[in-house]
Amino acid sequence: SAATGQLISPVPSGARITSHFGPRKVTYNSKGLPSSSFHRGTDYGIVENTPLRAVDKGRILRQGLDPKGYGNYLVVQHPNNKQSLYAHLNKIIMGPGKTVNAGDVIALSGGRDGAPGSGNSNAPHLHFEYGSSVSPGNGQINSEKLFKGGGWLSSLYSNIKGFLGFGPS
Repeated sequence: SAATGQLISPVPSGARITSHFGPRKVTYNSKGLPSSSFHRGTDYGIVENTPLRAVDKGRILRQGLDPKGYGNYLVVQHPNNKQSLYAHLNKIIMGPGKTVNAGDVIALSGGRDGAPGSGNSNAPHLHFEYGSSVSPGNGQINSEKLFKGGGWLSSLYSNIKGFLGFGPS
């Protein structure tokens, strides 16, 4: 069956983006491991063990451990031939082969520097990627603009409402 076409955010509303998709300044964690200069996903600063949701319906394609990069991660295959990747996970709840619906909790966030399974991370967060065939470091789409009820369209609508004088800005 087809994907819903409307992605939901993998993190609770109000989560702060700590590193955007695209070029960025290289940083180092406590082990001296550098971040990449081109960020292939979006990082959301959230507390450890925050429930993470599937952005659309699909099937868990794979889980893995990338100790020098993404730590524990999951990849979800969606019916629209897109995949989503969730990295720096503390706990994986839905494993490979499981069918998920948009909004299902699939993992708990991790990423605390030095914690088992956190990979190359400075602080608790979710690293999220979206694209045609994602694997660690291969996200192709700036997902910040895709989520229902968020991103640039929601901001534009709020700004227009405020400018025209109706509703909260």
